Amino acid sequence: MENTPLTLDIVPANADVVLVGLNPTKEAIKQKAVFCNSDAFWNVLVKSGILHNSILNVANSERAVKAFEAQAHSDWKVGFADLLPLEDETDSSKVKIPAGAARHFIHHTQNIRTAKKLVLMGQKVVDTFAKEYGLTRWENLTIADGVKKYGPIGSIVIDGHVIEMIAVPFPVNNSIADKHAIYKAAIQLA
Repeated sequence: MENTPLTLDIVPANADVVLVGLNPTKEAIKQKAVFCNSDAFWNVLVKSGILHNSILNVANSERAVKAFEAQAHSDWKVGFADLLPLEDETDSSKVKIPAGAARHFIHHTQNIRTAKKLVLMGQKVVDTFAKEYGLTRWENLTIADGVKKYGPIGSIVIDGHVIEMIAVPFPVNNSIADKHAIYKAAIQLA
């Protein structure tokens, strides 16, 4: 289940949850580790209960391997993968998503077809899957009391296996308060 030189994805077989980002940064590729520049992503996962606080004692450059490959910091099987693992554009507004990207991801990412839930992080990822699999699009997420309601947007069936699709905001670099609560509620672990 090691990540290969061509991808930073680490997805265990039969994962309870796989977090799906858009693409890695140049720094992540250089360090061979996702979200290695700050604690923001990891703090959201800890505060949501997806990962244990102990992950924060691990060096940033080693966290992905410890959390997603060694499975040493969670009560669930958790994985991570990028929709576009070879795209290193830092500005997501400049990232061009090719037609068929979600289907390519589903059929070519190791162990992804055995996951129980894919947590789609951010609008571009959500809308790519929504378009290709007929799921709820970002702009159509329910608004309650003026606040977007994140959570399940549908499911897909691959080889008879149902995978629930969950929409959440990107975990860093936005003004959404209490992202950890959104992740916890949306994923409904425990």
